[in-house]
Formats: sequence, C-alpha cells, structure tokens
Amino acid sequence: MGRGLLVKKTGKIIARVLPFLCGVFFLISLLAVRFKWISVELSPSPVNAEAVFSAATSEVSLASSPRGRYDRRNFTLGEKIYARVQLQGVSPGKHLVSFRWINPRGKLEESYKKSFSPHRGRYNCWSWLELKGADWFPVSLGSFGTTRFRGLWRVRIFLDEKFLDESEFVVN
Repeated sequence: MGRGLLVKKTGKIIARVLPFLCGVFFLISLLAVRFKWISVELSPSPVNAEAVFSAATSEVSLASSPRGRYDRRNFTLGEKIYARVQLQGVSPGKHLVSFRWINPRGKLEESYKKSFSPHRGRYNCWSWLELKGADWFPVSLGSFGTTRFRGLWRVRIFLDEKFLDESEFVVN
C-alpha cells in the first residue's frame, strides 16, 4: 500500500513539474539562439551557388497584351510590348529577376526588377514597354521623332544580376 501511494504522489509531482521544466528549457533555447550561444540554420545554404544557378532555365516570350498570344516579334509604335519569363529550376529562397529593355542604339531604355521566392522551383513574371508620347507622333521629327524607336530591340532577363536569357523584336 505504501508503494502505490508513493507512485501516485510521484506521478502528480511529475505532472506538475514537467510543463514547468519544458517552459524553462524553451526559454533557455530562445535565449541561446538570441545571444548566439548556439547557431540554428533553418535552411541549409547550397554548397555550390553556381551549380544551383546554372540549373535555372527560362523561356522569354513577347505579346501585345498580358493575356495575348506570346509569340510576337513585330510591333508598331504606340503598342504596349509585354515580355513574360517562365523560370524553372530556381533554388529555394529570395531571388531577383530583372528585365532590361535595350533600344535599337544598344542603350538601356527601361528596366524592371522584381523580388520573388519560387514555388516548387518555378516562377512566372512579366514586364512591359510602352513607347508613347511625342516620340511616336506619326510625322518624323528627326532624332526626336519616331526613328528613335524604330528598329531591332532586345529584352534581356537577369536572375540575381546574372544574365539568363534574351529575346529580340522589331518596332516598325
């Protein structure tokens, strides 16, 4: 009878002390991480970042509307030109995709940057270029007129500031 009573009392003591001890352990763990007594790495960093980047592939396509057919290569002045990139094989974590619109003179006309975290290694993004204003007035005004925008353009795609892909198109 004495032994059964001892087991009951011990069980009650453990039932009361165990949550307290768990709480103390949790607080010590938080303090240890906060004051860097121990280090915790939630997601392992890649061993070779270049290998992870080189696994990323892309497909760039062009259209005159965001929901249009993305297979155009010829545009007219005044049209919005949409570039869509479909990224695959992108490593987990934060990334930066950049669109750089290069005019026929080889100069940067516009750029767009977007931070993202891929879902299952994939990400779709788009940017547009709109050639508008006095520069596309139907009468040529010399170097300030439509001739400035006419010709072969390029949109270059960069992932984390490294060149990934390019697509060419013509503005008439």
